[in-house]
Formats: sequence, structure tokens, C-alpha cells
Amino acid sequence: MKSKRPTFAKEHEVWTSDDWSKVTFSDEYTLQQFALRKKNVRRPLGKSFQERYTVSTMKHPLSQVVLGVFRKSGTAGLKFLPPGNTMNGSRYVESLKGHLKKCK
Repeated sequence: MKSKRPTFAKEHEVWTSDDWSKVTFSDEYTLQQFALRKKNVRRPLGKSFQERYTVSTMKHPLSQVVLGVFRKSGTAGLKFLPPGNTMNGSRYVESLKGHLKKCK
């Protein structure tokens, strides 16, 4: 995507405000109950499993996908996929079809 951005910018640098007002933007984000971050713990030899030297984790944290749509004329609010569902191409298109109608 990084290599496509400059090309897109060059092709659209002459667009007017009126041209951009006809564009609809959308994005999705996955919220997770717990952030997944790798944390290293330094501990003395032979004390690997003492509670003081361990970090609690959750194997399968709850997640929720949120879709947002906006354009110059307004927003369509947020659409939440059912918990545990992930976004793929066909779900994205189906979500947009119903959600774009709400965008004023």
C-alpha cells in the first residue's frame, strides 16, 4: 500500500473540493479486550514460575470489529459485527451495502 499512495496522490492532486465531496470513505477496526503485546520478563535462574516473575495473558481475548463510513454530507455512524466475527472481503462489501444507505 505504501507504494500505491504516492501514485494515488499524484493522480488526484488536481481534484477540487467538489470532486472530493462525491467520495465516501470507510474503515474498519478490531477492538480487543486486552492488548496483545509481547513483554519480556527477566528472572533469576530457577525462579521461572514464581508469580513475581510471570505475566498474565489471555489465550483468546474477546474482539469486536467496528465499521465506520463518512462523506462530506455526513456519517453513517458505526456498525458492529457480531462478537468473534472477523472481517473479510465479502463481509466488508455486504456491510457497506446496508450501511451506506444510512450515510446522509
